[in-house]
Amino acid sequence: MRSATPPPPSGHMAHSGQFRVRLPRTLHARLAVQAEREGVSLNTLVCTLLSEGSARWHAADHLTGPSAAPDEMAGQTQDLDWGS
Repeated sequence: MRSATPPPPSGHMAHSGQFRVRLPRTLHARLAVQAEREGVSLNTLVCTLLSEGSARWHAADHLTGPSAAPDEMAGQTQDLDWGS
C-alpha cells in the first residue's frame, strides 16, 4: 500500500527554463507592439524586461538588505495597470 504523504521537496529543483504566465490581453497587446517596434520576438522582449526587473530587485536587496526589496517591488506592482 502506498503512502498518501508526498515526498519532501528536494533542496535543488531543476528548472526547465519555461513557465506559463497569464496576463491581461491589454498587456499582451502592448508587449507585442513594443516587441514589433523593437524588431525582436515577444519572448526576447519579455525575457529582457524580466531580467532587468530582476537585476533591479536583486540590486535593491543587496544595497538595502533582504527585507527591503520585496516591499519596494510590491509598491511597483500594485501601480501596474493590469487591464480587464
